Amino acid sequence: MQSRIYDQSKRGTKKPPPTAASAATWRDRTVHDDDDIESTEDGRWCGLFVDLPLSFCSGGKSPLGLREVLRSSVQVLGMSGLGISEKAVLGDASTYVAKRFRRASVKRVEFGRRVERLAEVGRRCDRLVPLRAYLYSKRTKLVLFDYYPMGSLSDLLADSIISIHQGRGNRGTRRSTGKSEPGSSCTSRGRSPSSTRRTRRMLLNVHGNIKASNIFVSTNFSAILSDYGFIQLGEPISDFPGGRVWPLRPQPPLPLADSSTRPTQKTDVYCFGLMVLDVLGGSRAPFEISTILERKEQIKEGRIYFFEYFVEGRAKKQAVEVLDIALACTNREPEARPTAEQIVAQLEDVVDNVG
Repeated sequence: MQSRIYDQSKRGTKKPPPTAASAATWRDRTVHDDDDIESTEDGRWCGLFVDLPLSFCSGGKSPLGLREVLRSSVQVLGMSGLGISEKAVLGDASTYVAKRFRRASVKRVEFGRRVERLAEVGRRCDRLVPLRAYLYSKRTKLVLFDYYPMGSLSDLLADSIISIHQGRGNRGTRRSTGKSEPGSSCTSRGRSPSSTRRTRRMLLNVHGNIKASNIFVSTNFSAILSDYGFIQLGEPISDFPGGRVWPLRPQPPLPLADSSTRPTQKTDVYCFGLMVLDVLGGSRAPFEISTILERKEQIKEGRIYFFEYFVEGRAKKQAVEVLDIALACTNREPEARPTAEQIVAQLEDVVDNVG
């Protein structure tokens, strides 16, 4: 981008040159409070953003600035109404994900305070992606967090779809042993801090945006939950087209009891159930909950083929048990859904019965 210098004296109204004090005040205000522009000593101003430093969640500033983060972006990882996620490889070869919000829902001070609180929760839970830094300016609101080269659950499902089209087997063959269910358990574990806590109307026990693309996979194949609480930092654009990581994985609409209120733990449980149905029965399964409920006995008896991977014997029994959990999570009545603690206990029972 080429910088443009605007001389206010050419706009028809001449103003006296600013004093040193007023120039300093203008610089402080524009750089830190209003915009990504800077003032020069002679009263002119530059339209190119200055290299604003990021604030690190552990406290303090760093030489790492917005300009380096934006220039180091090498790959778009996903887009949604909430924002865009990009892979950023910095000059020292460290790799992060930069999440840029389309629209912030809170002001600067509150934004920073909320990021710090979410980072604190993440430091106490090894199932949440660690938040590293953040920045709030007029044009750019972003957070920086760890990158996982194994990708997300959405990536794994997409790879399996490609394998099907290339004739390499059913989607989810890697999950046919039942060993992947601990990942679902870890997701539930990371999503539910032990107590309901609010900080100035901020909920610390609600994710708000559970989906396959927000679940990263570590090198030991455990699940790590990202975007935890981001729904309380940014304001989603409801009419954003598509908004999913390729291939498009649209979400069914929430039940009326959930859609008219703020996100809650019960809403998270519902979205978790949709995700598990996707893993078990394919991308159409979350849209066919009523049909699955009607034909559940036929599925159990093997008269209807539902699962996307081949299962038989004990593995099939475990898959059906997980299906029961997913259907309970997607009950249209929020109060009838299990709690996160109950989900974890049930999934652990399924995993413990392997072999």
